[in-house]
Formats: sequence, structure tokens, C-alpha cells
Amino acid sequence: MLGGFGVMQATDAAERSCENLWNWRANVRAGRRIFATKVSEVSGTHLDEDRPGRGNSLLAQCLAASQQVWAAIATPLVGEQFIFEAIRRNNGGRQYRWFITNADGSDNLGPYTAASDCGHGEWRRHLSLNLRPQYVPSICNCETAMAGVTCPVDVP
Repeated sequence: MLGGFGVMQATDAAERSCENLWNWRANVRAGRRIFATKVSEVSGTHLDEDRPGRGNSLLAQCLAASQQVWAAIATPLVGEQFIFEAIRRNNGGRQYRWFITNADGSDNLGPYTAASDCGHGEWRRHLSLNLRPQYVPSICNCETAMAGVTCPVDVP
């Protein structure tokens, strides 16, 4: 389901209920539970950056050439990066991608060799990772919300 309902824009099927739709306090509690799961996801984000399907082909090329293991060299998201990533996950999408850099801080776009250091780099905001639409205009009633269907804009 795109979008969500209530103050916290709850979208998780486990949190979809009439109580969470119409009672703002219940909706906030549901939103806090959902956000807590996103924070947990972010705690391990840096470890799965090399996973196929993440779209970080330069990291994959570097790891293949250097025979490094990403889990051994990965740098975790910290401070504001961690918070922004959790918020972006809550809204749908990802915020950061690992960019391999040279000693002078310039981008290292390869070619990579056995001597390459894939762990030398930094997390950068990568706007193309925010793939899901964020807004659905309205949900007309509890039954519609429970079914995960969004009402047309012209429905009051």
C-alpha cells in the first residue's frame, strides 16, 4: 500500500486497524512501533551494502577484484546519517550509498585491482535510491483502509 493513514502515516499491514485509523493516540503508538523497526533495519544497513540488488556495482567490482569481505571492512552509518536513513526507510526508500574514494577524497571509479581498498570511502546521500511514491491523498473509510486500497481524490 502506498501512503498511509493517520498522524504517523501507518502503512504496515500489522498496524492496519480501525483503532489505528481513527484514534490518533493509537496511530502514534503504531507509528512509533513501525519507526523502531526501521531503526533496527538501519543498524545493519552498512553490512548489506554489497548484497546483489542494492545497485552498488562499483562496490561489487572492487570486492571481486580485491577479494575483500565487505562485512570485515564496512563502516556503519553514524549520527545524522543514521537518523536520516531511518527516516527515509520509514518514508520508503534509502538515503545513503557507499562511495569508494582515493586518498585525496576524489571518487575512485576503478578499475579495481587486488590492492584496491574498498573500505576507503564514505557514505553519501544518493537521491535515486528513494524509489517509492510517498503520498496518497485520502482514505475514505475504515473498510477501505483495512483492505489497503486508497480512495479516489474526489471522495470526501
